[in-house]
Amino acid sequence: MKKWLAALSAFLTVYVFFLVAFIPANFVINKVKLPDNIQLGNVSGSIWQSKIDTVLIEKTLINQVNINVNWLSTILFNPSTDITFGGSLYQGPEGHFNAKGFMSDLTISDLFVSVDANNLAQQLPLPIPVEAKNTISVTINEFVLGQPVCQQLVGNLQWSNAAITALSEQVPLGTLNAILSCVKGKAVVTLDENNDLGVSFTAQLDKGGAISGNGYLTPHNKLPKAVEQVLPFLGRQDQQGRYRLAF
Repeated sequence: MKKWLAALSAFLTVYVFFLVAFIPANFVINKVKLPDNIQLGNVSGSIWQSKIDTVLIEKTLINQVNINVNWLSTILFNPSTDITFGGSLYQGPEGHFNAKGFMSDLTISDLFVSVDANNLAQQLPLPIPVEAKNTISVTINEFVLGQPVCQQLVGNLQWSNAAITALSEQVPLGTLNAILSCVKGKAVVTLDENNDLGVSFTAQLDKGGAISGNGYLTPHNKLPKAVEQVLPFLGRQDQQGRYRLAF
């Protein structure tokens, strides 16, 4: 009798495993209520290996999202998922990351994203129309979800060969670097002050996706002429000769 029960238990375990393994991903996705600012395109595959052809987040379109769940991690009750998206044949962001801790603190690690700089620039409340050139790369070693945004954030941002076109003139900005961190639950981006613009700036992401930023531009002898023409739009200089930047 015990042998029969053991065999039956093993059979049922394998049966349930394969039953779950072949559940269509779109069946599961349809049961999940997503935020209003996220829209999904066609979902295909199983819950272990699935693909979403497009994901629209606010005004950013992400193509060809591939999701692979490590089945062994689910047995250990700590599901781990590898996600890739974009590619050289598609417009929009390109990158990859690992996500785990769905049953406790959601953690994202080994993230790399390459995004068109102009895509981001057009979403910022800038004082004059600006077209940004080249791409911005974001690397996150670890991000732990918290309130209102994070518990931990370690990473960096780089805009290589940065350039903008403003007032019909292209302005080279050199390479801009920034550090990503978590301060009092908010995701913070701090620009490296060693840059060709003489800009110090800190931006933060708060609850509900609200973005704000503060900093200063300190004019110097090598400041591009196109940037000098923009200065009157920034207001008056303070006692230290700086122009305040804020949004």
